[in-house]
Amino acid sequence: MNRSAIPRRLLFTSCLLFGSAFILPPSAFSQGSLTPPGAPGPTMKRLDEIEPRINLQATPPPAGVDTADTNYHFIITQPGSYYLSANLVVSRTNGILIKTEGVTIDLRGFKISRSGVTTGGDAIQVSPSSHRASVRDGSIRGFAYGVESLAAAGSGNLVRGSAFRNLAVSGCTSAGIMAGDSAVLESCRVIDTDTGGAGSGIVSGAQSTLVNCMVTFITGVDGISVGRGSSLSHCTASKVTGTHAIMAGDGSSLSNCSAYDNAATGIYANHGCVLHNCSSHNNTGDFGIFAGIGSSLTNCSAYLNTVGFGISANFGSTLTHCSAVSNTSTAAGSGGILTGGACTVTHCSSYSNNSTAGTSTASTGQGFNLDSGSTIQNCTAYSNQGDGIRVNIGCTVRQNNCRFNGNIFDGAGIHSTNTDNRIEGNNVTNSTRGIDVDSTGSFIVKNSVSGSTTNYEIAANNKVGTIVSAPNSVAISGSTGGAGVGSTDPWANVSY
Repeated sequence: MNRSAIPRRLLFTSCLLFGSAFILPPSAFSQGSLTPPGAPGPTMKRLDEIEPRINLQATPPPAGVDTADTNYHFIITQPGSYYLSANLVVSRTNGILIKTEGVTIDLRGFKISRSGVTTGGDAIQVSPSSHRASVRDGSIRGFAYGVESLAAAGSGNLVRGSAFRNLAVSGCTSAGIMAGDSAVLESCRVIDTDTGGAGSGIVSGAQSTLVNCMVTFITGVDGISVGRGSSLSHCTASKVTGTHAIMAGDGSSLSNCSAYDNAATGIYANHGCVLHNCSSHNNTGDFGIFAGIGSSLTNCSAYLNTVGFGISANFGSTLTHCSAVSNTSTAAGSGGILTGGACTVTHCSSYSNNSTAGTSTASTGQGFNLDSGSTIQNCTAYSNQGDGIRVNIGCTVRQNNCRFNGNIFDGAGIHSTNTDNRIEGNNVTNSTRGIDVDSTGSFIVKNSVSGSTTNYEIAANNKVGTIVSAPNSVAISGSTGGAGVGSTDPWANVSY
């Protein structure tokens, strides 16, 4: 189209639309004053604002760090976050003293060690009033204590609320890590600690939490020791020479913990403790696993320990889905699972426990031994050297399976040594004595016994369902057959 053909009015309107940017007043797009008041300020943060930490080894010493004491390389007197910038070789008596609460030390992967071959002193000390200290991510070697909370147990002035994470401590002569009450330890390892029989690998006070911690090659009292109300999860103790590989105070909980290859009791839990998925293997001490009064054990295992009993639980405890296998002992009384009075044992198994004593009896290498007022139900005792199940007074023994027990030392599948027991609905096969009741006042019904030298051996003055000898049956193929059990009495015991 020829421009001359466009009406003047349309051309004028187009110029207004497309040319309006050139005729707007200057104030329409103001950029601010070109002369701001005052000098320009900083636009970025300082490094100490991004990560406000203090180099413990800085020169000159930073505020809150005392380096003048001849007994310590560093004394921290102000709360804050500190870190190492290099390995620390300790030539004074001790390395670091935390003397105020609320201190965090990040070792940043560096090592604190003694100079030369000198031993003694402590790598890190936490004074009694220095609550909520935190030490993490590094290694310590060659001291009396790797980490020590200075207040003695029972003083009422223990350090509280400390945290120790990802520390590797080795070569200490008193203890690797000694924490106070309500401490948290995560992924800490203590190795090669020789306490001369007086110390431990890891020691923590009441209400402490340990997760993924490990001790090995500890010569002392305990590998891991925690106070009452503590929690241990996925912790391991091995090669401990002393009293206990793992020891927990009253009311503690232990889950997925293991103790193996220790010259000590594997796991020792005091009264009212809960143990779940814990194992004890190849330990030599009093017990593979011990739990005090009113404890609960589920899915726990004691295997190949040279101890009195693989698992022992005191009065009023419960055991469910636990197993004791191939535990041996030279003790006169020994075996797989031992309980105090008023305990309940269900769905547990005890297999091939035996004695290495020169003279053994039915009391050595037992499957289960339950004290007064206890119940054992739906359990399996198989191929134990002594009695399969032994009970004292007023116990209930119901629906258990016992096979190949007591064949070496005149043991029994089920042995009642005292009065007032109820023995009902059990299956006993191939023992020297099937069901043996020594005393009076027990109730024995609905059991089946087969293949024993003596199927039933029951003292006078007991209540016994009729014992019938079930007839043999010919081979069966199809929908009919069988020969009955020889009685219509629902309380009858069967011998076959």
